[in-house]
Amino acid sequence: MCGYGQPALDVMSVFPLLAIALGNTIHARLSRYRTFTHGRFAMSDARLLTMSRLIASIPPVLGSLALRDISQIIKFAALPGVWIGFFAPPLLQYYSIQRFRAAGLNSDTPFSMRVLNSVPVMYSMMIIGVATYGIVIYSLATGN
Repeated sequence: MCGYGQPALDVMSVFPLLAIALGNTIHARLSRYRTFTHGRFAMSDARLLTMSRLIASIPPVLGSLALRDISQIIKFAALPGVWIGFFAPPLLQYYSIQRFRAAGLNSDTPFSMRVLNSVPVMYSMMIIGVATYGIVIYSLATGN
């Protein structure tokens, strides 16, 4: 019994603040749509906030109950981590440079660093991200 619930308890002990933060973000996005405020699925702001927090918190808890091995949970958690760490920053840099150029503006800021903000570093991070994603997926597929 204790061995079965232990990964679920590990996830639940760390997760509440993240679930609240993600739920608040989901709530902020859903509040903009009239469907949830005045439309067919209209609900009070407090109820929409509660539903948003449940949307954010239930899937990880169910996943932790289905996966008994904490290392598997960590491997699945690595997928969005690799995205956030290796893909999102270079993509954000790429699209912001494109938007600046389209507007006829210089994309350099006082915080730009010649080496770290270069295009080769941006593409290198994407390549490292693809390789890391491949390693994580291989690890999930083979169980190693």
